[in-house]
Amino acid sequence: MSDAMAQDAFDRRDHIDRFGDRIHLTFAAMFCFFVAWPMTFVELSLIPLLGCFLVRLWFLRRCVGLLLLQSTFVCGLFLIPWALLSLRWTADPKAGWAQAQGYHFFAAVFCIFPLDRRRGVLIAALAAGFLCANGAQLVNALGVALHIPRITLRGLGPGGRNGGWWPEVIGGELLVGALGLHIPAAILSGVAWTRARAMALLATGATLVGIFATGTRAAWIGAAVLISAAALVAVARLPTAKARALVAAGLIAVLMVTGGLAWIGFGDAIGRRVTDARNEWTRMVERGEYQTNNGLRVKMAAWAWEAFLEHPVVGLGSGGYRPFVLAKKATATGNELAAVELFERERHGHCHNTFLQALATLGLVGFVPLAAMILGAVVAGFSRLSRSDMGTYRAAPAWALLGLLTIAPFDVLYISAQMSAMLFVLIALCPSWWPVRFPGSAVQQST
Repeated sequence: MSDAMAQDAFDRRDHIDRFGDRIHLTFAAMFCFFVAWPMTFVELSLIPLLGCFLVRLWFLRRCVGLLLLQSTFVCGLFLIPWALLSLRWTADPKAGWAQAQGYHFFAAVFCIFPLDRRRGVLIAALAAGFLCANGAQLVNALGVALHIPRITLRGLGPGGRNGGWWPEVIGGELLVGALGLHIPAAILSGVAWTRARAMALLATGATLVGIFATGTRAAWIGAAVLISAAALVAVARLPTAKARALVAAGLIAVLMVTGGLAWIGFGDAIGRRVTDARNEWTRMVERGEYQTNNGLRVKMAAWAWEAFLEHPVVGLGSGGYRPFVLAKKATATGNELAAVELFERERHGHCHNTFLQALATLGLVGFVPLAAMILGAVVAGFSRLSRSDMGTYRAAPAWALLGLLTIAPFDVLYISAQMSAMLFVLIALCPSWWPVRFPGSAVQQST
């Protein structure tokens, strides 16, 4: 199908359903806004969006048909039935069904694609929701500090960890994706100082402080990788050595100020987390002890690889990872047995690594479409951007997806319902084909 034919299919419903897009956009923006809120809000906001989409489906049929030509969508259509089919051979169908619950947010890809010309509104709603979550962290901290139960949301975790209305680990990981939303306008917009850049820098700083507050080491690593990548791209894009030096100096200054503020507020907690990690790695390397937080994660990755080698094609089935590990208890000894017992006590259900978990439970048949869907969305998100778009919020979904990818070695993105919602919304905002008539964009289309 040519671009002209695709554009005609995309636009055709405008002549029939004059006001439908406005109502549809309202529900979609509401859903994007609540993606960063507690799960009750996420689930409830999906209902009117899905209902509106189904009511309008007849008018959108040609537009939605374009999804069948997009590789990321086709990969998702293959992945989800395969994951559900794997429940037939898993050792724990109940756990497998629970882990498959996050897939229902794939519906966001259907619902959001017809609104892709208004993706700027959806990106703004998504960013605003995450800034509200940062505000919840502040309110939670004040509630604890001032002993006001009414504004204390979840309290503080061990070591003063503050997730706001999220569990600390989930909050830290989600905020790395949120950091990617602001990075293009904050870091990649050259040397010009604009109001949009100032707001993006403030939002970046608030997000970084929120990441430090959660005390999630995986999120710290992900944020460091994401910012480093953005800084390298920002410096490389500049035409002169003077401009590159100026931007590099500015980035270093901003990071030093943000880091200083984070250390003032969370220095003791950060120091304890770093010390704990160093001690755990020392015990693992020198004494072979895996019965620690970090050591167990390394061992879980090794068990996942072992499971993949035993069942490389179809995998253990969704939910099959935990029974596979617990079955080792009968023959394990020493540090291996201690690691299995810790795994059992902490009720782990997966290996805390997106792609290793897919290999272990879904085999190559499931791993390939999952990897192609996520990586394909990243490529699609960047491939449709012009050079000028790269330093604006139009590049936000692609950078946010990169942020989630930095978390992939530490958690399973498609099992946690909240992470799944974020993942599929970003995939929906990074389609392989965009309409040519995209207000305010310099994007040029190609097949």
